[in-house]
Amino acid sequence: MKCTLLGFKSLDFENKDGDKVEGIKLFLAYVDENTVGCECDAKFINKNVFDTFGVTLETLADAVSTVIDVEFNMKNKVVGLTLS
Repeated sequence: MKCTLLGFKSLDFENKDGDKVEGIKLFLAYVDENTVGCECDAKFINKNVFDTFGVTLETLADAVSTVIDVEFNMKNKVVGLTLS
C-alpha cells in the first residue's frame, strides 16, 4: 500500500508486566475510498521485525513526507517497508 510517511518515533520501555518493548511507531497517511482526503494511522513495528527490512532510522528520517510502500499481513501488521 502506498502511504505518506508523516513521521516516526523510536520506542524503548518496559510495559506494566515488566516486559521490554522496543520498536518503531510509524505515522502514516493514505487514500481511502470512503474518506474525503486521507486517513491517518499509527503502526507499531517490533525492532526485530524492523531490522529485517534493511532500513535504517537515518534513511527512514530522510523519507519523512515522501510516499513509501508498506506491506501488511492479514492481521493488518506491517511485514514489509520499501522507501522510494
